[in-house]
Amino acid sequence: MLRNLGRLLGLIVALLLLGADGCPSGDDSTPTADAGADLTVELGEQAALDGSASADPSGLALTYHWTLESKPISSAITDDAFSKNDAGDAASTSFVPDTPGTYGVSLYVENENGSESDLDYVVVVAGSTNNPPTADAGEDVVVAVDQVANLDGTLSADPEGVELDYEWSFDLLPPESALTEDEDLFNQGTPNAAIVPDVAGQYVLRLRVYDGEFWSTPDFVTVSAVDDNQPPLANAGDSWELTPCSPATVALDGRASYDPEGTDITYAWEIVSAPPGSSVNTANLQGADTGTPSFTWDEVGLYTARLVVSDGELESLPDYVAVRTVPTSPNDPPVADGGGNITINATAFCTGGTCSPCGGRSELLDGSGSYDPDHDALDFTWTITSGAGTINGEHAEQAELELPSQDTTPGDTTVTVTVIELAVEDCQGPTFGDTDEVTVTFYCYGQQY
Repeated sequence: MLRNLGRLLGLIVALLLLGADGCPSGDDSTPTADAGADLTVELGEQAALDGSASADPSGLALTYHWTLESKPISSAITDDAFSKNDAGDAASTSFVPDTPGTYGVSLYVENENGSESDLDYVVVVAGSTNNPPTADAGEDVVVAVDQVANLDGTLSADPEGVELDYEWSFDLLPPESALTEDEDLFNQGTPNAAIVPDVAGQYVLRLRVYDGEFWSTPDFVTVSAVDDNQPPLANAGDSWELTPCSPATVALDGRASYDPEGTDITYAWEIVSAPPGSSVNTANLQGADTGTPSFTWDEVGLYTARLVVSDGELESLPDYVAVRTVPTSPNDPPVADGGGNITINATAFCTGGTCSPCGGRSELLDGSGSYDPDHDALDFTWTITSGAGTINGEHAEQAELELPSQDTTPGDTTVTVTVIELAVEDCQGPTFGDTDEVTVTFYCYGQQY
């Protein structure tokens, strides 16, 4: 009401200052409010507001009116928090945010004639030096009824590295379960809580962590309890065909086998078939009770192995894997690809009748386009057959060619040609190998200056 009365008095004064012709007979200044720039402060830090840029065109003295227009929901701050609110000299004021969030403050100014400015606003964003932690309740767990389900919250973290407090709780239990947090949630307050499911079903647990100031948002983990023991599943791996260059030892892999309850399993492999004339059988299968057995093949043809795994109570259904061996011939030879010819253009700087040399160059020789139709591993050999240069890594798929510097004369171009041969071989050696030729041409032009 006082503000409206002030505006009314200002209007009356303004009318009295008008002459009969409607033109101002005195001063009719309207001030302008300037609440200053927006601020960002830490929680608990003083937010200093500055309205000193407010002005009156006639230089009349101003009264400043600061109002807290908006604040975070949990903030208890009122206009009383301003250090010099509504004082005649309160061009500057301040307050201390009590809650992280955004505070909106308005300012209007009033001159001594009662004229008021429009509102101007300043926004104060209050943060916190402490960021809330993050809870991580770990991976879901599958166990048998009456077995311990270990939970893992060790990946929970605080951005500032503060030591955390852990709070586990049941969020969902099977209807028939009689578990309670007070008696059946073990190791409470630590990252490694545990429960022992009493009935089959799903148990959903909630984890929150606390850094001494903030609680994290919750994270959840599900414990699935199964009533009856389920048999494990055997996985003998994929069948495949050897190449002519494959080694004589065949390695099998059943490590993808597993037990639904996570129980350790044992392996039992058998050789169930081999080519005619082969001496390979279960007796000479090395590591037949491990996940990775092996045997040495001796005849061309199909070898079949069977795997059964056990969890100590139940055995899996058998799974089979077949390996076909092939003769060392006919063998498809590899194809060499040296990556294509290379051209180098360089300029030598010449003064008078003398040119500086074109500096040496380093070029990559790339044989990665070479291949073997049988997918055999390849041996590489890079050789300079003509010209100058040095090869580093001559038996690698990619090698480095170093070329020496080259001299020229003003206005002339000298050319150095280096020819490199790439030879590739599979297990059959050079008889079934292939070669490719790469030409490296180095142009050196003498530029007169």
